[in-house]
Amino acid sequence: MNGSLHTNSLIDETSPYLLQHAHNPVLWYTLRDSVFEKAMAEDKLMVVSIGYSACHWCHVMERECFDDEEVALVMNSHYISVKVDKEERPDVDQQYMSAVRIITGNGGWPLNVICLPNGRPVFGGTYFPKQQWISILEKVNELFRSDRRRLEKMADDLSEGIKSVDIIKEKRQGLDYLPKFLRLIVEPWKRKFDTHWGGTLSVPKFPMPSSLEFLLSYGYHMRDNEVLAQVFLTLDRISQGGILDHVGGGFHRYATDAQWFLPHFEKMLYDNALMALVYMHGYQHTQNDRYKQVALRTLEFLLRELYSEDKLFYCSVDADSADGEGAYYQWTFSEICSVLDGDSNLFCDRFGIRRAGNVECNRNILNVAMSVEELSVKYSMTKKQVLDRLDLSLRKLYCFRSLRQKPSVDTKLILSWNALAIKSFALASAVFDEPRYLVVAVECIGRIEQSMIRDGKLFRTSPIPNKEIAGMLDDYAFLVDAYISLYSVTFDFDYIEKARRLVDVCLSDFFDEKSGMFFYTSSEVELPLGRKMDVVDGVMPSSNSSLARSLFYLSIALSNTKYRQIAVQMLANMQDQMSGAGPFIANWGMLLLNLTFAPAEVTLVGSDALTQKHLLDKAYLPNTLFFGSTSPSDGAIFKNRWKEGGTSIYLCIDSVCRTFEGSICDLKEDALELRNCYIL
Repeated sequence: MNGSLHTNSLIDETSPYLLQHAHNPVLWYTLRDSVFEKAMAEDKLMVVSIGYSACHWCHVMERECFDDEEVALVMNSHYISVKVDKEERPDVDQQYMSAVRIITGNGGWPLNVICLPNGRPVFGGTYFPKQQWISILEKVNELFRSDRRRLEKMADDLSEGIKSVDIIKEKRQGLDYLPKFLRLIVEPWKRKFDTHWGGTLSVPKFPMPSSLEFLLSYGYHMRDNEVLAQVFLTLDRISQGGILDHVGGGFHRYATDAQWFLPHFEKMLYDNALMALVYMHGYQHTQNDRYKQVALRTLEFLLRELYSEDKLFYCSVDADSADGEGAYYQWTFSEICSVLDGDSNLFCDRFGIRRAGNVECNRNILNVAMSVEELSVKYSMTKKQVLDRLDLSLRKLYCFRSLRQKPSVDTKLILSWNALAIKSFALASAVFDEPRYLVVAVECIGRIEQSMIRDGKLFRTSPIPNKEIAGMLDDYAFLVDAYISLYSVTFDFDYIEKARRLVDVCLSDFFDEKSGMFFYTSSEVELPLGRKMDVVDGVMPSSNSSLARSLFYLSIALSNTKYRQIAVQMLANMQDQMSGAGPFIANWGMLLLNLTFAPAEVTLVGSDALTQKHLLDKAYLPNTLFFGSTSPSDGAIFKNRWKEGGTSIYLCIDSVCRTFEGSICDLKEDALELRNCYIL
């Protein structure tokens, strides 16, 4: 960085990513600076450069290019340059990422796009070294001056291509919800399973929590042991690999190899919130204590490293620190020996520590190399003794590591990601019987209501006067899901009403009557290439699939047939993408499971309804929807069901309801497991 030698308009921003570029010699602007009007008035091309604070290669390009005087001279002379934080403006990122994928066949960050003055792209890519970037800038500008019509034709063609992706134009006819459609998703997927290291046969490897959630539920419902074995293998391998921070807890963003060993070291709020949930569900299914410990350590990492004084969660921890990418998480053999002394041999065997290092610069990444059973035999200890010594060693290393300069934290507060954390903490409070987690979830959602909602509408980030960013569909969809999760562990029906009010905003501001889907941006937001839809599941569930699942739940909770009709139509619109697209339709698959196996709707009414429900919290019942009230209620689902003295249990399946005579545990053994898991 050039320090204070240069200062551009980003100095007035609050995004850590934008502030990282505030002293570049490049004259950066933001999208709020009337940049399109400025570019057209000055007859200049535009550079739209998109990234995020925790991105390693964003830092590299900033050092090599944007902090370089020679590069800045070219950009300032011929371009209007715009910096975008992709986490603040995922809608802008979505549009230009589509362009780069059409141009190059892939995408990533940093994302660098050259556009006409009106914002339509003509060229783009990801990371460029200095001389290549200068050459591209000069050649495109020369073409703009000498043959503008050719560039405009390129922009026309590219814009048409962009308009055809991330959009569903019209409604499709409904599906017959039969197991064969589930198999269309899973059978091609099986051929891509990595049956040795878990996940799929691909590099790099992302944990893909939505995929694991769907496969776990699919394996349970279809009694597919092959799928279940693959899920548990993946959970085991991930929790053994270097992608998990064994010292401090929490997951890095992805692994660069097939073995989950060498990660890209940034830690994201959304990854960790979702992975905690996956391991929690793995624990419910298997009662494997290892999964419980991974989930708890992940949640504790979030509280320790990303929880703010405002009771909200920050975005991410950077990949880079003072000594380079990932150095904060790596160890030399001599460091291990000096810190652990007599336990160093046991620890080095467990985590694959080598004298010469297992990565470059004589450093080591911790990954499980020997099992506790093997160590027990080798060192003539009981398993408990081994585990206790390893735990003490990890604590010592954590204390030692805390003396290092920590990677920076992106202190943005993003609503949708906080909603994911709320859901995880709320559900974990019940499964792990940890009231502290429920307090975290309730306080977090309370802060969102105080500071990020105005007149019933959401802001994506904490609003700053004249710099507000309107909430996008994932902010609404994930917050609706968070409200539903809080209701499920409190039986406070006010959370359902709050979810309903948000759904009504989605229907008025985001819904497309022609297709029956939801746009990603509100009707009040203007974008250079028009409104798009977020329908493809990835590491995070798509906002449309998340909202569709919530609509299905709310249709039952509120006896609202319109919500169910919308959810069913949304799923029908995705039918052409089901075959062979497993990881990218996984959260839609969860809704398909709901419709194929009509869920068991369990309603508990009585003063100890919540206590009764808590008896089943540790059980894995993925297609069971719990509703309850601890006091008389006017809600449609509770009508005429309150009885003084005791708690009544009602079981409904596919609109057929009955009073269940017996305990809640009898219900699990006699009804729920039979309903939710049978051979077809």
